[in-house]
Amino acid sequence: MVLSLSIFFENCEELVIPTDDIAFLHMSDITESMTYCTRPNPYHHANKNVGFLRLSVVDKPDYRRITTYNDIVCVDVNGVEYSVDWHEEDEYDNRYQSSEIREDAGHISVVISKKEAE
Repeated sequence: MVLSLSIFFENCEELVIPTDDIAFLHMSDITESMTYCTRPNPYHHANKNVGFLRLSVVDKPDYRRITTYNDIVCVDVNGVEYSVDWHEEDEYDNRYQSSEIREDAGHISVVISKKEAE
C-alpha cells in the first residue's frame, strides 16, 4: 500500500513524509461532522477529527520540526484531512501532543491524545 502523508503545523507549514520514511501510523477515535446552512449566506463544511494519533517516522534532520514544537494541527492521509485534538488554552502549543526521538529505533515518535494527556 502506498501511503501519502502530510503533517500541517499551527503556522500553516506543511511537512510531506514519503512512504519509505513512515515507520508506523495509527489513528483511532475518528469522528466526522458536517454543517450546512442556506441563510443568510450559503455555507457547507465537513470535518474529520482524530482523537488518537501515533506516528513514527525515520529520524532525519528535515523531520526534527516535529520534536521542536508541539503544534501539529492536522494530518492528511491519502488526500483526506484529519484534525487532531488541540488544548484550547494555548494557540501555539498543543499540550495533547508529545514527541521524542527514539535513538534505539532510529525514529521520531509522536502521540497526540487528549485522553493520554489527562
